[in-house]
Amino acid sequence: MDRGTAPCRAGPLLEVSGLNVAFATEDGEVRAVRDVDLTVAAGEVVGVVGESGSGKTQLFLAAMGLLAANGRASGSVRLGGEEILGLPARRLNRIRGARVAMVFQNPMTSLNPYLRVSTQMTEVLRLHRGLSARDARRRAAEMLDLVRIPDAARRLDAYPHELSGGMRQRVMIATALLCRPELLIADEPTTALDVTVQADILDLLAEARWEFGTAIVLITHDLGVVAGLADRVVVTYAGRIVERGPVRDLFHDPRHPYTRALLGCVPRLDADVPDELPAIPGQPPASGDPARGCAFLGRCAEAGDRCRREEPGLRGLDGRDPAARASACHRDTAAGGGP
Repeated sequence: MDRGTAPCRAGPLLEVSGLNVAFATEDGEVRAVRDVDLTVAAGEVVGVVGESGSGKTQLFLAAMGLLAANGRASGSVRLGGEEILGLPARRLNRIRGARVAMVFQNPMTSLNPYLRVSTQMTEVLRLHRGLSARDARRRAAEMLDLVRIPDAARRLDAYPHELSGGMRQRVMIATALLCRPELLIADEPTTALDVTVQADILDLLAEARWEFGTAIVLITHDLGVVAGLADRVVVTYAGRIVERGPVRDLFHDPRHPYTRALLGCVPRLDADVPDELPAIPGQPPASGDPARGCAFLGRCAEAGDRCRREEPGLRGLDGRDPAARASACHRDTAAGGGP
């Protein structure tokens, strides 16, 4: 299936402004997301990439009101122009599943092991669409068939442990799409799946975009997945966005040292096999809140004195709008910076 760019309707569907997420721990406050601005247009696919702990999942859990009890979020999250950050649970429940849906990282723990697939799927339709049990079951079977689960009617009565990992992921996607949401957030949707199943899952997401006009946020550490599906890429590090831009621009001309390092770790078929797989040296800051300077300082071979003194902000590249193409690096002279 062609995973090319689908036409997007004008105007942002999701607008995140100045979002901060912090967690209270025994060792003090941990800032997981810091001053993030992000937009997603209707019908667009945005890839959000970064190492584990970079804040990419917490960013969207905060947007959906799903933070852990010790977490708090501040800033603004607008869906279709409506502020949703901090809404009461009752109002958020009308939005979650109906207008915004999320496919979580581990389908085995996201699906209730004690309930049949039919119970978990039909609950969404009965809650948000008011369907009868019979009609909800019929719609659920149709959606399972749409995501290419064989013998869908029989699989409805299965428990999650009776399904393979790929089938459980398909059930999660089918459940998320039952109400045809405007926005689908997919958190590592291909993790722990073999390559053929990964390709099937990506095809399903692409079909959802074309069939329902659904915008997709693809949270992943797999740059190959992003290259095959996304329109734009957002690179996160230590809770901040360090680079963003159209997928072709960012892959062909990465400007932040961290982005270049991530791409350098991807094995290539057109290059000699190295003696050792490349890796980024060091570790990211534990709290995501460095005391001073650039958060990537300790792992960057290009750092200068200015990088030690002050934290770089996102700036537009090559005279472009920072919302479209930007990097947070002092050394990128094309962005007006310098070491």
